[in-house]
Amino acid sequence: MPTTTQLNFIQPSLHGTPTTIKITDARNTSKTLDTNGFQLHPHTTSLTTNDFYNDDTVTTTYYNELITTVKELTGAAKVLPIIHSIRNAQANFAFNPKGKSSSNAQANRGTTTQLAEYVPLVHCDNSFAQGESMMTNILHRTNETMDHTKHRYQIINVWRNIRKEPISQFNHPLAVLDVTTMDVENDFLLTKSDLPKLKKNQPYHKWFWYSDMTKDEILCFTRWDSRGKAQDDIVDEKGKILSCHGLPGDSRGVSTFHSAWCNPNPLTNYLDNFVVPGRESCDTLLVLVFDL
Repeated sequence: MPTTTQLNFIQPSLHGTPTTIKITDARNTSKTLDTNGFQLHPHTTSLTTNDFYNDDTVTTTYYNELITTVKELTGAAKVLPIIHSIRNAQANFAFNPKGKSSSNAQANRGTTTQLAEYVPLVHCDNSFAQGESMMTNILHRTNETMDHTKHRYQIINVWRNIRKEPISQFNHPLAVLDVTTMDVENDFLLTKSDLPKLKKNQPYHKWFWYSDMTKDEILCFTRWDSRGKAQDDIVDEKGKILSCHGLPGDSRGVSTFHSAWCNPNPLTNYLDNFVVPGRESCDTLLVLVFDL
């Protein structure tokens, strides 16, 4: 049964436009990364909650765990974890002179320099053109070049709850938009921007979340896939691009739209987060290479 909630849609010159939507629990569905742009997968990590706040532990032990499980899930021949972020409700949004996000005493469990707030705005992480450029640059650092005659390439995010307590609808789980319910040719704003933006929520859009996600599960979603394509850029008579460069041209070209969301809980507000603790999560960017 769908739940009614609000998501904030980014519009020109506005921080976010609250929009009432229906969101469905995908817990008992069979959504897949290749078809829908996201997939839940069981995975037990050896890391404790506090371990996730130690960058060295994450980049060694956790990255190696993800390499193994993502290979099993996707069939990729090579998996390269690139970077991760720790999302914490107590992040104070401040930055130190070196550009690293900082935190207050409640959030600062360890030595991580990757702490960030969760984002309650409907967004994707890159255009098709940006994803392709990112893949090219990452492979270049490993002295490789893209060879579409031998390989398929993909960039994904792996998102996980890092608390012992499951994430409920009251402490900012992740909402994801099923790419099969999009009208790619007509859904995007045709204004110049760094990232593709949806015009608005459409009646045919289907939003999903996974109820009570535990620390022993990961939610994977697509950022870029070499099987996708980009739309032709809209340009003026001088060749200046008037739209977001590299808008998706088909569903495989879409970087999955997502957002933190939350239904208000009066008890939580009254007791100042005593009833429902703030969300803590880790998202990791991974590059996948498939043999053809």
